[in-house]
Parts: sequence; structure tokens; C-alpha cells
Amino acid sequence: MMRPSSLLLLLSLVLVHTVMVCNGSKLLKMKYYHKACDSVDDIVRDITWRKVAEDPSFAAKLLRLHYHDCFVRQVWYISSFLVLERAQNKDYMASTVNAAGDPIPTSAVLMATSKHIASRCRDANVAFLKCKKSDANPDKCLDKGQQVTRCVLGLLKDLHHSCTKEMDSYAGCMYYNTDEFELCRKEQKEFEKACPL
Repeated sequence: MMRPSSLLLLLSLVLVHTVMVCNGSKLLKMKYYHKACDSVDDIVRDITWRKVAEDPSFAAKLLRLHYHDCFVRQVWYISSFLVLERAQNKDYMASTVNAAGDPIPTSAVLMATSKHIASRCRDANVAFLKCKKSDANPDKCLDKGQQVTRCVLGLLKDLHHSCTKEMDSYAGCMYYNTDEFELCRKEQKEFEKACPL
């Protein structure tokens, strides 16, 4: 069984390292499958959590299986939810909120800030990857992975304080449009103008 800190580290790194884009002639939208199966999101989430609880090594396999046809456009939904729940200060991590004002468990914040993450956290990320390459034991590189996580969380906090309105607008657009960058270019431009790389 993987330790909680190792799991959090692994999931954080997946968020930083993975960008999966599905190609196709029809763009998927939120609730794309709801006409055929109203509770599809709940079914997939419940099965995934149950199987991962039984054997954490199934997480990657289940994600590939469920998201292969671009079901939700981002592989990170479950892992970003864990990071959002465990972040010490959720305010800057989950700035996209629902009608009740509660944070939405979404990867949209990470997708919207991905250029900034790639730029600012590159050195920590490279150090972690070099460590992993030289030693397959995950415990040996835990400190390097934690540096990547701290870098991302610090960056998100800084961005949220520097350009809250633009960041929230862009992340909200990404969330609403299921992480379709091309549908949020206006908000992206405003965000990148307010918080340049």
C-alpha cells in the first residue's frame, strides 16, 4: 500500500507532467454522455474509487480505460481532486466555485496555469526527474518531488494573489468548456496579460 505522502506526491507530479488532449471532429462538452446515461459521472467515479481502494496500482489502468475516448477531456480529475482536498490553503488552489460558493474539484486551475507551472517549476521538476532516473526507489526522491509540489502550490498562491479576477475567469472558462483551450483564448489572453510568464 502506498503511503499517503507518496500518493499525494505521485498525483501532484501527474498533474504537472501530464497533458492529454483528445483529437476528434466533435468537441466534447460537459454532460456529453448524460442523454444516454444520466448518472455516468457518478458511476465511473464510484467504480474507480472502489477499485483503487482495493488495489492502488489499478489507478493508472482505470484512468486510461475510462478516459480513453476523451470521456472528461482531462485525465487529472480524480488526482486533482485529491490535491485540492489536501492543499493546506484551498483558496488559491480551487478558485473556481459553484453557485453556493464552494470550490469545484477540477483540474481547470492547473490547466489554466500550466504555462506558468512549466516555466516557474522547471528546475524542481528536472531535479526530480533526474533523481527518479538514477534511483527507482520512490522514497529516495521524495524530497525532490515535494519541492515540485511546493513550487506548484506556491506559484498558484502567488498567481491568485496577483491576478485573482483574471485567474478565476480563465479557470472558470476552462472548467465550463471542459478544458478546451481554444474556447477560452480571450480569458487566457487577459490572464497572461495580468500575470505574464
